[in-house]
Amino acid sequence: MKIKLLRFTLLFYFFSFSLFAQSYDFGKIKIISGFDPAVAFSEETKSYLDALVTYLYANPAFQVKVTGHSDNTSTLEQNDKLSIERAKMVTDYILSKGITKDRIIEKGEGAKMPIVPNDSPENRALNNRVEISVIHSSTDSSNE
Repeated sequence: MKIKLLRFTLLFYFFSFSLFAQSYDFGKIKIISGFDPAVAFSEETKSYLDALVTYLYANPAFQVKVTGHSDNTSTLEQNDKLSIERAKMVTDYILSKGITKDRIIEKGEGAKMPIVPNDSPENRALNNRVEISVIHSSTDSSNE
């Protein structure tokens, strides 16, 4: 009886994680906007990151690229620092789940790559973001 229960439990977890991970398209860049390093992740963001970790465990040939961005309201140095802090927060979460550092490419772009003009609080929130993309390990990411 215990063996059947254990097998059922393991199968349940396996299928739960498989279905959970398949509900996201890891072939596209995921953008987490309005990102504030001083605030904990939302449940939606945690769900995505947990599914990403599951995907990375199942696909060891892939890496994750985490790029932080900021709006242009501070100095260049402060924007660079904020963007790196945003990327580091995501990287630290992924590392805490057991993914090794060699599978994560982390960078900060500061305010260099806005996705919308920084002309309103709403747009600035969109530019304060982290972009997450999954890439094949053999892809040359040195100049990305």
